[in-house]
Amino acid sequence: MTHEFNSFTQIKKKDFTIIQNELIRDPNLSSKAFKLLCIGLSHSGKWKFYKDQIGKCFKEGEYTVDQAMKELRQLGYLHLVAKKNGNKFEGHNWYWFENPVNKDEFKKSLGKGGFLEVQDFSSSENLTGIQEDQLSRKSKDLKKKKKCEEFAQSKHAFRLSSFLFQKIKEHDPKAKEPNLNTWSKDFDRMHRIDGRSWEEIEDLIKFAQGHEFWRTNCLCPIKLRKQATTLTMQMAKEPSKIQKEASRHEGNKQLAFDKWGYLGIQKIRFTNDGVSIKAYGEIIKIRYTEQGFINQVESALRKGDLL
Repeated sequence: MTHEFNSFTQIKKKDFTIIQNELIRDPNLSSKAFKLLCIGLSHSGKWKFYKDQIGKCFKEGEYTVDQAMKELRQLGYLHLVAKKNGNKFEGHNWYWFENPVNKDEFKKSLGKGGFLEVQDFSSSENLTGIQEDQLSRKSKDLKKKKKCEEFAQSKHAFRLSSFLFQKIKEHDPKAKEPNLNTWSKDFDRMHRIDGRSWEEIEDLIKFAQGHEFWRTNCLCPIKLRKQATTLTMQMAKEPSKIQKEASRHEGNKQLAFDKWGYLGIQKIRFTNDGVSIKAYGEIIKIRYTEQGFINQVESALRKGDLL
């Protein structure tokens, strides 16, 4: 019985074969082994390998092919993997290499799904059972990874949709809740197609909703996306609300120490974010960034007869 063999070549070719100089000059290769290797490298992954047919390419006949195969396998230029259908042996898959690959490296790479790219996957007949399992696992892993990435994106997009709506409600408590799933799709496009990071989109929302003009002109992701470039340019020029609050915070903090520091910690206590004042037996806490900070502190001090 003559077995059919599939051959898988590691390099791409058209109607000619390019051979490396190192391969031609390898002193470990006999002439017959070199010729067989050239024949193997000259065929595509769809080549059906028959030893009796290859034997016709040798003047010495099929026996020479067996000797050349043995030599190539020992040197690592050729590796064979058995093909089985259940318990039925159906020949071998052949792997040809321009550079030698030892057995351990070959088995390790094959076990991880390596060398699959040199095969023809147009028909499952060209795969061993092991390789079919490898390809199936690889496909499942890619699908799982894609689903995880999609879930992560949708999670970020939905969070930003909720964040934008909450910002809108701060200025209009009666604002009607939109379809957050639809908003999420728009934010996803903003991230995936426009290439804007989730942090960048969040900053755009904060800036737009903290801006007197843009607050009423960016009430949905579509409009925010349309004006994103303009908003980004304005953000670079104008200090943000957060920056303004931080600046006012530091200014009020310094003013508090300079103006009322002499009163002592028993009557007025300075903290990182505000002052604590004891007046009429109560502790009054006023943040440095609160509106009318100076007036509120001095009013509390007067009530407690500290001024």
